[in-house]
Amino acid sequence: MANKDSKVIQWENPGPEDIIWANPNDTLRWGTSLVVKEWEYAVFMRDGKLFDVFEPGRHIISTQNLPLLTRTYNFLMGYKENPFKATVIFVSKKILNGKWGISAMVRAREDIPAPAQLKAHGFYQYRIDDPIIFITQVTGGNCNITTTSVNQLLQGFFSEKITQEFSKYTYMGIYSNMEITSKKVQVNLNEQFQQRGAELLSVKINNIDTDENTKKLLRDITLINSQGGEKIRMFDTMDKMAESIGQSPDGGAYSGMMLFPQMYQSLMTNLNNSSLCPQCQSNISSGSKFCPQCGYNIQVSNNQIKPYPSQKIPTDNQGFNICPYCGKELRFPEPPNFCPFCAKRINQI
Repeated sequence: MANKDSKVIQWENPGPEDIIWANPNDTLRWGTSLVVKEWEYAVFMRDGKLFDVFEPGRHIISTQNLPLLTRTYNFLMGYKENPFKATVIFVSKKILNGKWGISAMVRAREDIPAPAQLKAHGFYQYRIDDPIIFITQVTGGNCNITTTSVNQLLQGFFSEKITQEFSKYTYMGIYSNMEITSKKVQVNLNEQFQQRGAELLSVKINNIDTDENTKKLLRDITLINSQGGEKIRMFDTMDKMAESIGQSPDGGAYSGMMLFPQMYQSLMTNLNNSSLCPQCQSNISSGSKFCPQCGYNIQVSNNQIKPYPSQKIPTDNQGFNICPYCGKELRFPEPPNFCPFCAKRINQI
């Protein structure tokens, strides 16, 4: 504030998030004291034109420390004006916080060109490093602008730019790499801030979300592309075939199921009672200790099963359903390479 009696101009008690404040008294005298604190700039403006910038310290307004403004006065009126008209604008140097939130359309995933609604919010941190550019580009030299107005301008500007930046990414790409994406956005948008006299220090994505239809689509695709996805696709195909047959004039509600009883039963049994080998991804029946294809030890056991030395390994795989070492019954569509119970090689490859 400026006190006419003390002839001191200073920004008193700025809030932690205050960005800008203009001295309401634009009638100044040579010899007035200007106090600029460590966390702020002071800029002189007259007739909509910005002149000198004052760094921290106590300054006595004179022709020596207002060279730009002095030259203007010298040209116009030869220093005869006292008091003179000028506005002092204070701009914060502190690290400032801004919030953002957007709702935009992006690609769902790299292999899914369909658009997905992206709902995201977070915050960003910045500081002003060139008050002349900042006042010119952001406030437009408006002496009556407030911190609230500047925050609204910056929030709208940031939301627009981050929406444009997110359009380069996919929903799943942002979701699975929020920290990396935040850093990339910060680096790419910093140039835009520098053109407005500020430096973008950090960008934080607090949360991202999408609509329920997109969530279901991504869940289904992820499940289908995961281990066991081939069976799920087969099951879905037969389900649709059954539904189509059931809707035909000659088909009942369960016609499809009646046409594929063995396939349905086989798939349901495999889905419920089988898993995949971690090493070769082959199907493993429930209760198996070793993979029947590669012999991988699925369930570590200290009890070593004794082989049956009296039995001979068969050379013909046709009808082979008993392990000659442990005597366990083997039921597989094709002869296994290893016994899933004792891990002995029983198929000569």
